[in-house]
Amino acid sequence: MAVRLADVDRFEEVNDRHGHGGGDEALLLIAGAPTSRVRAGDVVARLGGDELAVLLPGTDLGRAVTRAEELRAAALALDLSGGGPGLADPVPGRRRRLGRDAVPERLTVGADARLHRAEATRNAVCAGPWTAAPSGLRSRSPSGRRPGRMTAVQWQQARERRSPPFLGGPDRVPRRRRQTHTMSAPLTGAPALDAVNAALATVQDPEINRPLPELGMVKDVQIAEDGTVRVEVYLTVAGCPMRETITSRVTQAVSAVPGVTSVQVGLDVMSDEQRAELRRTVRGTDAADPVIPFSQPGSLTRVYAVASGKGGVGKSSVTVNLAAALAKRGLSVGVVDADIYGHSVPRMLGVDDKPTQVDNMIMPPQAYGVKVISIGMFTPGNTPVVWRGPMLHRALQQFLADVWWGDLDVLLLDLPPGTGDVAISIAQLLPNAEILVVTTPQLAAAEVAERAGAIATQTHQQVVGVIENMSWLELPDGSRMEVFGSGGGEAVSDALTRTLGARVPLLGQIPLDTRVREAGDAGAPVVLADPDSPAAQALAKITDGLATRQRGLSGMSLGLTPVRH
Repeated sequence: MAVRLADVDRFEEVNDRHGHGGGDEALLLIAGAPTSRVRAGDVVARLGGDELAVLLPGTDLGRAVTRAEELRAAALALDLSGGGPGLADPVPGRRRRLGRDAVPERLTVGADARLHRAEATRNAVCAGPWTAAPSGLRSRSPSGRRPGRMTAVQWQQARERRSPPFLGGPDRVPRRRRQTHTMSAPLTGAPALDAVNAALATVQDPEINRPLPELGMVKDVQIAEDGTVRVEVYLTVAGCPMRETITSRVTQAVSAVPGVTSVQVGLDVMSDEQRAELRRTVRGTDAADPVIPFSQPGSLTRVYAVASGKGGVGKSSVTVNLAAALAKRGLSVGVVDADIYGHSVPRMLGVDDKPTQVDNMIMPPQAYGVKVISIGMFTPGNTPVVWRGPMLHRALQQFLADVWWGDLDVLLLDLPPGTGDVAISIAQLLPNAEILVVTTPQLAAAEVAERAGAIATQTHQQVVGVIENMSWLELPDGSRMEVFGSGGGEAVSDALTRTLGARVPLLGQIPLDTRVREAGDAGAPVVLADPDSPAAQALAKITDGLATRQRGLSGMSLGLTPVRH
């Protein structure tokens, strides 16, 4: 059972100015708001003076707060300039006598204390579970209730005598000025429910990056009189890898609310229906087959497919470091490990978590602010993937459509070497993707890299530029050793410029540096682990160019509708 007590703000001013008759009329109007919205079994009563009570059997705290907000909104919308309904028989056909133990004293005392807190801020709702009777309440009658108040039983008896005390008559309860209560320190400093809810609205799900209340992930909020706040949170799945992060974020946000002495976070798991609703909330559609957001005409996400002709040129290392550097600049970044057979991105980013699946929607793990998905997250151990072309295509399609990427600024795809099935599938699924070609200075590698870029002539994609990796090794005396020769990157740039008929620049040269390998093996990109190293600085310079590139709006939908006058 929930007990709601309501106080009419500034009622004494109305009563003093217009007399008891005017005060009665105002109360009748205000009482009509909850009376018109009660359910079977609910009871509406006037406790005396300017206070009303609503008894809500079988109602938990969350629903009680919702009902309180609805009733308050209904009262605020009233027109008090004329007459209105009264309380002579607020619930016709639902009369019943309440036993003396029907409303536990602990509930009325707790509700009374919260009403006192709500009065202090005016036009507020204060709610919470009962924990213990507050100490320090003065001016109480021997029965524990304040003088001048009616019990539910007395109110019911008065109604049956057809002489309602709030309408005058021999049983009228005289109005009294509100008693002043002296509360104990823990009660006085208890936080308001609105403040706790406002704090929770700042907590975002670490995978979806949307506020928990917006996603329906806040199950319940309970506030004890000693300032302890308990928040029940729904997880999308049992064993959610983000549960510790969610718990930490909720605790930190609620702890900052004035009056909170401690925070308890309880975790529950969404039902199938709740997960389906979450998916609809996130995707905004009930479509059975999700579309690829990056292929839509209005998408503002830049998609870079990082390609190479041969393996072993450091393409995955370049992809991971570009992603981390872009995220460091505040961009929202995602990485698809499209090298299905030779997946290595999770290791280089230090990702051990598995994706979370909500119905047919996949939440990608994150590292260093980068969302990442890889087939290696779905295979046990170091199990090889032995698939033909159609299976590869379907896997890439799922990575792009079923994974919830959110609003990305940049999406990087780490392609396998060469011009095989994956490169063709990416061209079909993401026709607007731009190609970055990675090569070494070796001329033999450069010739193969040229073919990887020239695929754009058949797929009608744009080649953004060429990145030369392992360009030289810096020796202790400051000289450079060109381990793989020189000129490969420039050669690929010139060849692709001639082939494609548009300038394909050499974006940068990255020196051979053991720190790149060490950082990758440790799961920490070198641009973050050792940003002052020569390789990290070269990667940062390339990133600057990519981050500041302007995207043209030619051929894109601007979402504008012409207006005719």
